[in-house]
This record gives sequence, C-alpha cells and structure tokens, in this order.
Amino acid sequence: MGELALACRERELGLFLYYSYAADWRHPYFFPREAGCTFARPAYDPPDPAYRWQSDADMARYIEFVHHQLRELLTQYGPVAGVWFDPILPYYLRPDLFPIEETYALIRSLQPHCLISFKQGANGTEDFAAPEFAAYPLGERVRQHGGNDASVALAQAAWEANKDKHNEICACMHPSWGYHEGPDQAHKTPDDVRAMLANAAASRCNLLLNTGPLPDGSIHATDAATLRAVGERIRAAGFPAPSLAAPAVDSHGGLA
Repeated sequence: MGELALACRERELGLFLYYSYAADWRHPYFFPREAGCTFARPAYDPPDPAYRWQSDADMARYIEFVHHQLRELLTQYGPVAGVWFDPILPYYLRPDLFPIEETYALIRSLQPHCLISFKQGANGTEDFAAPEFAAYPLGERVRQHGGNDASVALAQAAWEANKDKHNEICACMHPSWGYHEGPDQAHKTPDDVRAMLANAAASRCNLLLNTGPLPDGSIHATDAATLRAVGERIRAAGFPAPSLAAPAVDSHGGLA
C-alpha cells in the first residue's frame, strides 16, 4: 500500500481504495451463506479448521477487524481520495450485521475529504453511487436472492437517495473483473467501449472501466490497443454523444 500511495502522489493521482466490506470468504468470524446470503462465506470442503463463526453476534469480531484495517489505511499512507466498498447485496440481505453509520463515521473522522461509495448505496449518504454496467436499482436482484420486502425497500431507498448524484458506472473490458483468459472471455472492442461511454453519459455518470492485469502486472495487448484506439477517437472527435437507448444490464454482472 505504501508503494501504491507513493506512486499516486508522484503522478498527482488521487488514491482510491477498494475494500470488500460485505463479503470476506477467509475471515474466521464472517457469517456463512446459511445465515442469509448466497454471497457470504461458502462452506469449504474440507471444512476450514480456523473458522469460528457460531452466531450473528460473532460478526462483531469481523467488524472490529474491518475498522482496524480502515484506520490503518486512513492514517498510514497519507491523503486518501476515497473508499469504494463492495459488494452491496449481502448488506441489503443482512443489514443488521453491518453498522454502516459507524463505519462511515470512522472514515469521515479520520479523513473528512475522503469520498465514500458503496455500489448503489447502503443508506443513501454515500458521496456517489457506483452501480455495475448500468444505472439501476437492485430491488429485483435482492428479491431473486431471497430478500424480503424490507430488504427490497432498503435497496430502493438507497438508490433513490443516490441516483441523482454525480455517479459512476463500473464495467470491465471482459466478463471477469480479474484477469482470466478463456473461450468465453471476449474482450471489448473500441466500438463497445465508445457505446459504454455513451450509455454512461446518458445516465449522467462517469465510466470506471476495469481491465484485469496479466500475471506480470501488464495490461493485455488487446485491451491496451482498444484503450489507445478509444483515446485517439476522443482526441479527434470528443466523447461520444449520450445514447438514446436505455443502457442494458450486463448479463455477467450487475448483482453487485
């Protein structure tokens, strides 16, 4: 983290940190899937002997761990431009396990300028929303994954509070957020990326475009060529006009 923070300062870039707040598949006290969320910790085979969770009360140990990590990140590496939490669906399904107001208050007490984002939003006080692939609420996805009326209402209320902010759609150059090469890993073309930019503009959103690096840290040659081609088109003709078509939710993501 120190090396990354230094590199950002040297290039006058704001350091924005991704933190998997509502899903930790290794922590010994993070709640399991049978406790109410299909994206919580899976049941490993063979069982992990270090796993200690027995009841909802044990999540307090995980939250303590998270808050210690956030305190370290926000006090040891200089100014942090923002914290980007993920994934939101476990929060909607079990909001009682996550003291979101306390977590946000900790961040703002340590670095008041630090922006906070948590996908479509947890409680609507986020500085901006960052939905996957298109600007839309997650109420229906929550219902599909076992959420009750209260969970759906929570998701809808958070989105309603955030939807008109200066938001950001996150998307990726191929179906995997991390790098994975395979027959189903079609890379986006320059035309695809320009369409994504236009759809983001139609929703008054920035586009945060992910490309998973190769094992040596380099960017895949296909993605690098696409990004350069898009940059050349933008320099020549400006950003693409907002699409009049409603942005489609990508079939590989969007459940956040």
